[in-house]
Amino acid sequence: MGAAFYENAILRTSRAMEDGLRRLCARGLIALDDPREAVSMLRGMMIMEPQRAAMLGQREPPSPEEIAARAKRCAQIFLSGCAVVRDPSPTGGDNCETP
Repeated sequence: MGAAFYENAILRTSRAMEDGLRRLCARGLIALDDPREAVSMLRGMMIMEPQRAAMLGQREPPSPEEIAARAKRCAQIFLSGCAVVRDPSPTGGDNCETP
């Protein structure tokens, strides 16, 4: 059962994500050295913290809506981080705002 899940869910999803990242690279929208590694990083961003908290009993497993919202936020952060900058304008400092 574990092997079937890995093949039909994990690998299948990873391949689709990698294909999507390769298409974005080919269009010149993002720059990645290794799309396969990037997928692994993105999946970790999306999954690790909620999974860890649920496994340790610190919270209930996330709802499908929470999972979708987190995936969207992670994808936005990830894609912003590898976006190709066409007309850079240095700001001289970091761009993070303090709450």
